[in-house]
Amino acid sequence: MLLTSQLGLDLAVGFIWGTLISVVNYGFLQWTIRRNSGQPPHKATLAVLNAQFVRYFVNVAALVVVYRHMWVLVGTALGLTVMLKYTIISQSIESRKHPYVSKRIKRVKEKVSREIE
Repeated sequence: MLLTSQLGLDLAVGFIWGTLISVVNYGFLQWTIRRNSGQPPHKATLAVLNAQFVRYFVNVAALVVVYRHMWVLVGTALGLTVMLKYTIISQSIESRKHPYVSKRIKRVKEKVSREIE
């Protein structure tokens, strides 16, 4: 019983840690995009790429911090995917609000498939 409760606690702590890192990374990326929205395209792209590199290093550092505890590591890895899932779901919901975009994508796909044939 102790092993199971410790396992659950380790997973929960890791998940919370990974989620925290994921939310901070997402906020950092959004801040970088907002800050560079008025810049020329090459400067804005470079700033976003630099932010992505920082995010990757932060993710690796978050995993390295907990690498000795396997279940905390697993929970951290799961937590790091939280914002990815949030973004996919929110963008899916948002795209349904704009039927024009869906229709436009469908027309482009049909045009491309006709050109390929």
